[in-house]
Amino acid sequence: MQGADLDIAQLVVRNAKPGEEIACLITSTSRKMVRFSNGEFTVSQAWNEIETAILYRNHGKIAVGSTLSTAKDAALGLLDRLRISAASTKPKQDFSKLAPRSLSQPTTEALKERVSDEKLADMVLRADSAASANGAERSAVVLNSEDDLWHLVTTTGAELTATSTSNHLVIRAFSGQGSGQGITASSHLSNLNPEAAGTRAGELARDARSPEPGEEGYFDVVLDPSIFANLVDLIGYASSAYSVESGFSFLAGALGKEIASPSLSLYDDGLLKEGLLVRPFDDEGYPTQRTPIIEAGQLKHYLTNSHFSNKMGIPNTANAGWIEPRPWNLEVLAGKDEEDDLFSGHVIYVTNNWYTRFQNYVTGDFSTILRDAVFEIKDGKRIRALKGLRLSDNLPRMLSSITALGNKQYLIRWWEVETPVLLPYVRIRGVHLTSAD
Repeated sequence: MQGADLDIAQLVVRNAKPGEEIACLITSTSRKMVRFSNGEFTVSQAWNEIETAILYRNHGKIAVGSTLSTAKDAALGLLDRLRISAASTKPKQDFSKLAPRSLSQPTTEALKERVSDEKLADMVLRADSAASANGAERSAVVLNSEDDLWHLVTTTGAELTATSTSNHLVIRAFSGQGSGQGITASSHLSNLNPEAAGTRAGELARDARSPEPGEEGYFDVVLDPSIFANLVDLIGYASSAYSVESGFSFLAGALGKEIASPSLSLYDDGLLKEGLLVRPFDDEGYPTQRTPIIEAGQLKHYLTNSHFSNKMGIPNTANAGWIEPRPWNLEVLAGKDEEDDLFSGHVIYVTNNWYTRFQNYVTGDFSTILRDAVFEIKDGKRIRALKGLRLSDNLPRMLSSITALGNKQYLIRWWEVETPVLLPYVRIRGVHLTSAD
């Protein structure tokens, strides 16, 4: 089917008329998912998706559309509809520019592994067994395995192909009133560690089985990589030039300014070795790169495509999205602190969260419910488990209040963290915790 996808992209571009600029991106995704809960498999599913997307431009008039049909007639029909749609729009002066052929990157191919249903089921059972052996009364496990294939053909002569793989297992364990989550993620299925994820989830649930109501106030807090990744994902999208221009970013007007602790450095990397979304080229055909978003606490770059690069007069970071630039893989550099040292003194340890919502995108005021195990810790020892808390704070203030970063990194991806994030534990001073009721 790969050859047929490329043929369609080439056909669309060959049908360009004089003065028209066209990019055709075909994304083919193959997914497998296994779910297990309460001692039995509840879902074992495999499916394929193919999307044909077209960027059409004619003398500054632009239209974008897509179809899930794999027929050549459907692709050509979409092109005709975009011609009609673009004709009714006003020309744009700050328009995107497709990459020339000279910037074309060589084809990349991810490591192909045999992903059998038996192998997926075995990993799920290993995670569940590890959770049970470490105090869980029951658990729920989800394992997702995904292969992506991209073909991009443009009227500027670019003809690019790339593949990428993503695998992540999430287990949530329960014991009494307590719960805990474990995650293992890798581009290679054989590198997943279901035992470690299950052990972690079981231990957290066991130690949190009898939680007490937590008090509101301001505390030194240690964030687990799972919840820290959720917040870093928000930073990644706030750094998109689209978010900045549309008024949905607390980073607007902050380029070159100190916005975080000097210990924090955050990068976006389309070629990250450990990444789960590896793309050597963006949707316009430009070669992806390692872009510093925050470096030693200073905001260095917005993520851009050629449109926002031209409009704002800033570098093109190759993060297209024809409409909205977005991150590929986010990485927070590890710190110098041993993880155990982050838990010295009196801290609240937060292991997970969900339902993160901004009250004000421009200022960065937000809240998120603390999910699963939360512990009060004194001098490295868990004193008690807490429940009924929400984190209600300001994201720029929290970034400026980072006091320590662990010296190990963890790869996180799950349904609360859309962008893959590689990052350590973090300790933050004076975090505001409120009642979740």
